[in-house]
Formats: sequence, structure tokens, C-alpha cells
Amino acid sequence: MTRPMAVVLAACLAAPTLLGAQQKATFPADVELVYVTVTVVDDKGGPVHDLTQADFTIAEDGKPRPVERFAAGDDDQAAPDVSLLVDTSGSVSTFTEKMTFSALKILERIPKVKRALVLSFDNDVRVWRADAGPSLVRDMMAARRENGATALNTALVTALQQVEDPAPRSTMILLSDGEDVGSRITQNQAIEALKRSRVTIYPLTHGVETPLSMPHGLGVQNWGQQHRHNGGDFLKRLAELTGGRVFTPDDGDVERSIDAILGEVQAQYVLGFAPGNPGKAGSRKLKIQVNRPSVKPRYRSAYVVEPQSKG
Repeated sequence: MTRPMAVVLAACLAAPTLLGAQQKATFPADVELVYVTVTVVDDKGGPVHDLTQADFTIAEDGKPRPVERFAAGDDDQAAPDVSLLVDTSGSVSTFTEKMTFSALKILERIPKVKRALVLSFDNDVRVWRADAGPSLVRDMMAARRENGATALNTALVTALQQVEDPAPRSTMILLSDGEDVGSRITQNQAIEALKRSRVTIYPLTHGVETPLSMPHGLGVQNWGQQHRHNGGDFLKRLAELTGGRVFTPDDGDVERSIDAILGEVQAQYVLGFAPGNPGKAGSRKLKIQVNRPSVKPRYRSAYVVEPQSKG
């Protein structure tokens, strides 16, 4: 039986090489419209499905911008693609069984035609055939390095490079504890690459005390606990930056968390607007409001206009 093929990319590649190749999913200044994915939830946290273009307002750097394009979750023109990034490093070895189960259940629920990318990482980053069959997760875990490092930052940037021509709604589900050990790409460099993407990140993590779940005032007793807390901070930052949400399921709640992620993805909205002063490069802050009581939108907090090429 032929195994799913994985392309192994060295995690020690220098940051300029990786970041220099990140040309997809950016908003150059000469692009007519900017597209933003928005998730709207009600006061119980459930996705809101029945909004229209007239329900949304957008401000860019505090100045209103009219919504010129609109697509709801069931619009084929804005159909989502979903990528899966799986941490197989030594730092998650205690939770390997849970990680394996989560990866299996996610792939079961994502049609092969909607899979943009399947990637695993430890010391190295491995890109797998996205349309592979049920043996994919088994082969992924068999390829892992025992007690391997965690090239999370490299994996994030590599994933952005690999997803060519992303759909208007592009989602990455990240199975990880949020630690990075071994990347030559820094957190800030990974964050900057994400600001230039359309991707929404949903971290799903086991056994990590995130800022959302750690009891207030809990003292950090050792290096390992501090590292996990820092990892949780980073996962939360990734989700907030891109408009996603962190999931920390207890035993038995993994499938419920996966269903919640995919339910949100199916209910998202895509808004298109023309940027103000498109010739000016740099970061632009976004504020999106929904004209309906008791609902809350989630979306990326900023996007980047690239310098116009000369010549």
C-alpha cells in the first residue's frame, strides 16, 4: 500500500529565506478590494447565520468604509478551505493519543476537496498530501521525532507559503501547545506573516493552561509550567489576531470542539471594501460592527497594505 507522501522542509531555514517567499495572501496597494472574514456569535456563543450586508459597518483606521462585496456562509463563491497543522514534537508527547484522536476526527469532518493543506512539525516541517486516506494520521505520527523540538513559528510561515491562492475564507486548525523550541523564525516574524494573510486560526490544544483557563493568581512553579503558560499566551494571540478562537477541550469534548470550529467556519461572512488611500503602505486597523443587539463579531484586527512596486 502506498503511504501518503510527505515533503520534509528543514526547520532551520533562515528567516529571510522563508519570509521572503511569502507572496500569497497579501493585500498589495493596487488590489481593488480588501476581503475580511467575520464570525458573528450570539450571547450564548453560537454562530449567527441570518445577517445581511446592511447589518455590517466597517471602519479602517477610524474612518468608515462602505461594504462593497458581501458573502454569507452558504455562498458557493465564498466556500471555505481548511488546513490542519499538527504538532508532533516532544513537548506534546504526554498528549499524543489525544492529538492523534483530534487529528483523525478533524480529517473525518473535512471533505478532501476542501483540505488546503495537512502539515506536521517537530524539528522538521512535513507537508502531507491533503487528499490522503485514513492512514494519513498514522503515518504522520510514525514520522515524528521522539523528544523532537517544536518549530511552531517555522510551521506557521511554511503553511502560509504552501496555501496558494487561498479561498476567501481560509481556516487553519492548529493542534499544538503553543511552545516554540528550535525555529530560527521568531514569534514576531510569524505574526507579521500572519498579518499579511487571509487565514483565520483556530488553536485546539490539550493540557495547556491558557490565559482563558488558568485560575487567576496561580503561581508558576517551574520552567515547564511557565513554558506552557507562554505557549497558551501565543495561541490566544494567534486566534485574536486572525479572528479565530482557542479551544481547550476536556476528555470527551474533543468532537464537540471540532464541531464548534467547523460550525463557525460554515457560518462566517466575507466583507469586501476598498481601502482608503490605497497608495500608502503600512498596517491598517479594522473595526467592524454589527447592527444587531446581543451579538459579537470576531475578525482580524488589522491588515497590511504592501508598497506599490516601481517600474
